[in-house]
Amino acid sequence: MIQSFSVKMKAALNLRRAVRMVWQAGPGGMVLSALFVFLKGAMPLAHLYLLKGMIDAVTVGIDQADAMYAFGAVGIWVAAAGVAALAQIGLQQVSAYLAERQSIRVEYHIQERLHAKSVAVDLGFYENPSHLDTLHRAQQEGPYRPTRIVTGLFRMGENSVALVMIAGVLFVFKWFAALLLFVAVLPGIAARWFGSQYAFKSNQRQTPAERKSWYYHTMLTSTEHAREIRMLNLGPLLARRYRRLKRRVRQLRLSVFRIRAVCDSVVQGAAAVLVFGMLGYIAFKTVNGAITIGAMVMYFQAFQKGLGCQRTLVEALTNLYEDNLFLSHFYAFLDMPTMVKEPENPVRVSNTSPSEIIFDRVTFRYPGQSRVVLKEVSFKIHPGEVVALVGANGSGKSTLIKLLCRFYDPIDGRITMNGADLRNLDLQGLRRHVGVMFQDAVKYHLSVRDNIGFGNIPPHGAYRASEAALETAARQVGADGFISQLPDEINTVLGNRFSKGTEISMGQWQKLALARTFISPAQVRVLDESASVLDVESEYAIFSRFKQMLAGRSAIIVSHRFSSVRMADRIVVMEEGRITEIGSHEALLEKEGRYGRLYRQQFDPFVASWQN
Repeated sequence: MIQSFSVKMKAALNLRRAVRMVWQAGPGGMVLSALFVFLKGAMPLAHLYLLKGMIDAVTVGIDQADAMYAFGAVGIWVAAAGVAALAQIGLQQVSAYLAERQSIRVEYHIQERLHAKSVAVDLGFYENPSHLDTLHRAQQEGPYRPTRIVTGLFRMGENSVALVMIAGVLFVFKWFAALLLFVAVLPGIAARWFGSQYAFKSNQRQTPAERKSWYYHTMLTSTEHAREIRMLNLGPLLARRYRRLKRRVRQLRLSVFRIRAVCDSVVQGAAAVLVFGMLGYIAFKTVNGAITIGAMVMYFQAFQKGLGCQRTLVEALTNLYEDNLFLSHFYAFLDMPTMVKEPENPVRVSNTSPSEIIFDRVTFRYPGQSRVVLKEVSFKIHPGEVVALVGANGSGKSTLIKLLCRFYDPIDGRITMNGADLRNLDLQGLRRHVGVMFQDAVKYHLSVRDNIGFGNIPPHGAYRASEAALETAARQVGADGFISQLPDEINTVLGNRFSKGTEISMGQWQKLALARTFISPAQVRVLDESASVLDVESEYAIFSRFKQMLAGRSAIIVSHRFSSVRMADRIVVMEEGRITEIGSHEALLEKEGRYGRLYRQQFDPFVASWQN
């Protein structure tokens, strides 16, 4: 009982939020639509009254055998009916325009809310399958459900006005005829409520399969998978898996359709029995002379229109209930809490000089996982110092970078910047202070200017990187040569996603990502496998003048290539989430520990010749 009440309260709150959201998207449109709801709702009564008058005028003319009277009287009623019909057409067209305008505004408003929340959620959100299911459902349901809810409310309002007026007409005829209209609505509500519940639960069950089938579809059709799929002949295998998942989704959808078909049959069958029963009763009253032929037609039409309004009302009500259920997915995403929170009184981060960074007994495991990936890691980065992180895959190097960017917080220990815990710093200020080139750096299928300039976005504003800054960043990483040979140079659109795009090599993409990092005003530069696809000559050219490029800033280099890390002031060697060695390149070689063994393996003459 308590759970049922809780569900109803939540549904009511969702409905209120949906209406408020549509109001925020366009308050004027809602007010105009509400006015037209009442006008359209009154039109059926006007048509009934005009129809009765026209038929009664014809009947009187026939009885009196007065053609002129009949022509004049009937002509007035016909003209009035024609004006009413034109008015209804006008009301429908204006209402349709208002609904479309409101729908477009709401769609844009909802997409903006989705975009804002997608950027605000923690990075861990995108690494959690259940959260991704929530996002998938939010993207599917969010943009159109609120508009449907308000459209449903207007339909309910319009048909409620019409139903009340028609019920008043039938009440004058016989009180039980009016009562029958309202009693007849109950089976329809029950049947459609059951169908909506079934559809909602089916949608929840099919989301994982639907999302996975979309992933297979993406692999089969995207550029990034095209080469490997052809070389490995993966097309038939992935297509079979896609078909298997889609078959499961299709079966669920068909089961929903079957349930709804049964529910609609029950509703329409009950309505048919009522229509013909009432038709017989009205005809009997007319034959007995209790009502005129015009009244007979009016009452019969009133009952039919009343059932039509009732059917539309039930449909709108159950659609409203269903939309409200599905909209819970959208609100579940919007209400998703963030674990990495902005502090109430954030400490401002100075971006004029590098900071002292201390990892103090940092321990961490990813949310929802049991394996600890960092275990009491402690080391210091002095202002202006270059520190390299070395270790096998999975040793925790990239996780340290994520914690420094505060994508996550440690479960134990802390990271400080100039003595202040990162959790107390202004989050955007911190991320502006730390510039990172990730190992899977994004390839923006936009202009070269954007690919570099995105590295220097001022707080709360659009970037305006100067030509000089763009050219300097490109020259520092050796990208200026190939940029000058592109069709529109720095304004060339890259990639093949859009028309007139120019594709470039992986090494050239990586140089642009490096330039994006170096145009940043960040005082701490982090390069995570930044030279993984660069040729030896380009790597040497960059790292031979790396400290000069830093201009006194601090840097963290994550790399498996010892040619990149040997120039660091200190090297931190990691193994299974722990630090095993710290020192300069020369000191670690003399120690003959893990770093020395790894270095000699990489530069052993046999290994080097095999690699070449």
